[in-house]
Amino acid sequence: MDTIPTFIRGGSVVVRHLNVANSTSQTLRSGDYIVEVYLAADKSASGILFVDDGVSVDTISKDMYQTVSFNASGTRITSEVKLLYPGYNNTNTLREIVISGLEKAPTSVKINESEDDWASQSYKDGILHVTGLELQMQKAFCVSYES
Repeated sequence: MDTIPTFIRGGSVVVRHLNVANSTSQTLRSGDYIVEVYLAADKSASGILFVDDGVSVDTISKDMYQTVSFNASGTRITSEVKLLYPGYNNTNTLREIVISGLEKAPTSVKINESEDDWASQSYKDGILHVTGLELQMQKAFCVSYES
Protein backbone atom coordinates (compact mmCIF):
# COMPACT_ATOMS: atom_id res chain seq x y z
CA MET A 1 0.00 0.00 0.00
CA ASP A 2 1.50 3.32 -1.12
CA THR A 3 -1.08 5.68 0.36
CA ILE A 4 -3.19 5.95 3.48
CA PRO A 5 -6.67 7.43 3.06
CA THR A 6 -7.39 10.39 5.31
CA PHE A 7 -10.84 11.75 6.07
CA ILE A 8 -10.98 15.32 7.36
CA ARG A 9 -14.13 17.08 8.46
CA GLY A 10 -15.02 20.37 6.78
CA GLY A 11 -14.30 23.29 9.07
CA SER A 12 -10.85 21.99 10.03
CA VAL A 13 -7.36 23.38 9.58
CA VAL A 14 -4.52 20.84 9.49
CA VAL A 15 -0.85 21.81 9.71
CA ARG A 16 1.71 19.36 8.29
CA HIS A 17 5.49 19.29 8.08
CA LEU A 18 7.06 19.19 4.63
CA ASN A 19 9.97 17.02 5.76
CA VAL A 20 8.22 14.19 7.63
CA ALA A 21 10.74 11.64 6.34
CA ASN A 22 13.43 13.34 8.45
CA SER A 23 11.30 13.96 11.53
CA THR A 24 13.77 14.25 14.38
CA SER A 25 13.08 16.81 17.08
CA GLN A 26 15.66 19.09 15.46
CA THR A 27 14.06 18.98 12.00
CA LEU A 28 10.59 19.37 13.48
CA ARG A 29 11.73 22.51 15.29
CA SER A 30 13.28 24.03 12.17
CA GLY A 31 11.24 22.46 9.38
CA ASP A 32 8.75 23.95 6.98
CA TYR A 33 4.95 23.72 7.16
CA ILE A 34 1.95 23.32 4.88
CA VAL A 35 -1.38 24.66 6.16
CA GLU A 36 -4.39 22.79 4.79
CA VAL A 37 -7.76 24.51 5.19
CA TYR A 38 -10.90 22.39 4.72
CA LEU A 39 -13.82 24.82 4.50
CA ALA A 40 -17.21 23.92 5.97
CA ALA A 41 -20.40 24.67 4.01
CA ASP A 42 -20.48 28.17 5.53
CA LYS A 43 -16.87 28.78 4.35
CA SER A 44 -15.41 28.69 7.86
CA ALA A 45 -12.61 26.61 9.37
CA SER A 46 -10.35 26.71 12.42
CA GLY A 47 -7.44 24.89 13.99
CA ILE A 48 -4.54 25.34 16.41
CA LEU A 49 -0.86 24.44 16.06
CA PHE A 50 1.04 23.75 19.30
CA VAL A 51 4.85 24.01 19.22
CA ASP A 52 7.39 23.51 21.99
CA ASP A 53 11.11 22.73 21.91
CA GLY A 54 10.47 18.98 21.68
CA VAL A 55 12.84 18.26 24.57
CA SER A 56 11.72 20.00 27.77
CA VAL A 57 9.32 18.39 30.23
CA ASP A 58 6.12 20.10 31.46
CA THR A 59 6.18 22.82 28.80
CA ILE A 60 2.50 23.67 29.33
CA SER A 61 2.73 24.17 33.09
CA LYS A 62 5.95 26.16 32.61
CA ASP A 63 4.51 28.31 29.77
CA MET A 64 7.27 27.22 27.39
CA TYR A 65 5.37 26.88 24.13
CA GLN A 66 3.85 28.65 21.17
CA THR A 67 0.39 28.30 19.70
CA VAL A 68 -0.76 29.47 16.30
CA SER A 69 -4.54 29.72 15.84
CA PHE A 70 -5.89 29.61 12.29
CA ASN A 71 -9.35 30.92 11.41
CA ALA A 72 -11.09 31.01 8.04
CA SER A 73 -14.23 33.00 7.44
CA GLY A 74 -15.68 33.97 4.08
CA THR A 75 -12.72 34.75 1.86
CA ARG A 76 -10.05 35.31 4.56
CA ILE A 77 -7.73 33.06 6.52
CA THR A 78 -5.89 34.59 9.46
CA SER A 79 -3.40 33.38 12.03
CA GLU A 80 -2.88 34.55 15.59
CA VAL A 81 0.38 33.74 17.37
CA LYS A 82 0.71 33.31 21.12
CA LEU A 83 4.33 32.92 22.20
CA LEU A 84 4.81 32.02 25.85
CA TYR A 85 8.34 30.73 25.55
CA PRO A 86 10.81 33.53 26.33
CA GLY A 87 13.91 33.24 24.19
CA TYR A 88 12.49 30.47 21.98
CA ASN A 89 13.31 31.19 18.36
CA ASN A 90 10.89 29.24 16.20
CA THR A 91 12.49 29.21 12.75
CA ASN A 92 9.65 27.27 11.12
CA THR A 93 8.42 28.69 7.82
CA LEU A 94 5.05 28.32 6.15
CA ARG A 95 5.74 27.28 2.53
CA GLU A 96 2.31 26.38 1.19
CA ILE A 97 -1.39 26.95 1.88
CA VAL A 98 -4.03 24.60 0.47
CA ILE A 99 -7.69 25.65 0.64
CA SER A 100 -10.30 23.00 -0.12
CA GLY A 101 -14.00 23.64 -0.60
CA LEU A 102 -14.01 26.65 -2.91
CA GLU A 103 -16.85 26.87 -5.39
CA LYS A 104 -14.90 28.66 -8.11
CA ALA A 105 -11.38 29.76 -8.95
CA PRO A 106 -10.21 32.93 -7.20
CA THR A 107 -9.42 35.90 -9.42
CA SER A 108 -6.87 37.25 -6.94
CA VAL A 109 -4.98 36.02 -3.90
CA LYS A 110 -3.30 38.33 -1.39
CA ILE A 111 -0.92 37.50 1.44
CA ASN A 112 -0.85 40.23 4.10
CA GLU A 113 -2.71 42.55 1.69
CA SER A 114 -0.07 42.09 -1.04
CA GLU A 115 -0.12 40.04 -4.23
CA ASP A 116 3.70 39.84 -4.27
CA ASP A 117 4.48 37.58 -1.28
CA TRP A 118 4.10 34.22 -3.03
CA ALA A 119 5.48 32.45 -6.07
CA SER A 120 2.48 30.75 -7.63
CA GLN A 121 -1.09 29.63 -7.26
CA SER A 122 -3.14 26.93 -8.91
CA TYR A 123 -6.79 25.92 -8.72
CA LYS A 124 -8.43 22.63 -9.65
CA ASP A 125 -11.63 20.91 -8.52
CA GLY A 126 -12.39 23.32 -5.68
CA ILE A 127 -8.83 23.32 -4.28
CA LEU A 128 -6.53 26.34 -4.27
CA HIS A 129 -2.77 25.81 -3.83
CA VAL A 130 -0.65 28.83 -2.93
CA THR A 131 3.03 27.87 -3.04
CA GLY A 132 6.42 29.51 -2.80
CA LEU A 133 5.62 31.21 0.50
CA GLU A 134 8.20 32.24 3.08
CA LEU A 135 6.02 33.23 6.01
CA GLN A 136 7.56 32.97 9.48
CA MET A 137 5.32 31.01 11.87
CA GLN A 138 6.19 33.45 14.67
CA LYS A 139 4.32 36.24 12.88
CA ALA A 140 0.60 36.51 12.23
CA PHE A 141 -0.54 36.52 8.60
CA CYS A 142 -3.67 36.99 6.54
CA VAL A 143 -4.59 35.30 3.27
CA SER A 144 -7.48 36.76 1.30
CA TYR A 145 -8.93 35.70 -2.02
CA GLU A 146 -11.65 36.93 -4.32
CA SER A 147 -13.72 34.96 -6.79
